[in-house]
Amino acid sequence: MRYRRSDPRQSFEEYLKKPCISNRGFIYEQHLKEYLSDPELSLNAIADLLGVGANTVGQYAKKNGIDVKKRRKASCYSCGADKSEGKTAYYKRRVQEELQKTPIMSCRDLKERVPGAYEWLIRKEPDWIHARLIHEFDKPRWNEWGEAALAELKAAYAEIQSSGDKRKRVTISWLARVAGINRDDIYGRLRYLSEMQKFFDDVCETRSTNYDR
Repeated sequence: MRYRRSDPRQSFEEYLKKPCISNRGFIYEQHLKEYLSDPELSLNAIADLLGVGANTVGQYAKKNGIDVKKRRKASCYSCGADKSEGKTAYYKRRVQEELQKTPIMSCRDLKERVPGAYEWLIRKEPDWIHARLIHEFDKPRWNEWGEAALAELKAAYAEIQSSGDKRKRVTISWLARVAGINRDDIYGRLRYLSEMQKFFDDVCETRSTNYDR
């Protein structure tokens, strides 16, 4: 375990009352190896399971000698598709079939379900494929995530106001830490979550605001 203290003057006993713990020990590495051995799990999916960013998963994979490039699925067209059907026509048909099953689909979803389709169509038929996919952060589940995260952030702000260090600026990072939310998840999705952005605009202090006091 690694323990992080935002205030170096804080005693360890005080810190232990509300620790911020990052699990990067033996159990974490065991989970990492287990997830990376599953070809059906993308790096982003593994990152979500471990509560870290995809780059962190890549770094730990490299550290443990796991070649993530070998996990990439081969193109569907190169794995036994009827070659009498052109590649563009094949991928467009496969995309339509997947959309029949799941009308709301992102680029990430398509890469998982029809490997090679997005990479080919974005070069050959960019307007066609863009018209049929939704951005990952516009998917309904992100809105649900945003509502739940906002409730936690508001509770964290209330806690900071009642018992936090009044000398510190209220920042997104601090709120995320108190709420137990991965800060990178917030930054990556914030531009698609207007209510959360408004909340941060209302409660977070800029450096200039701090200096004016």
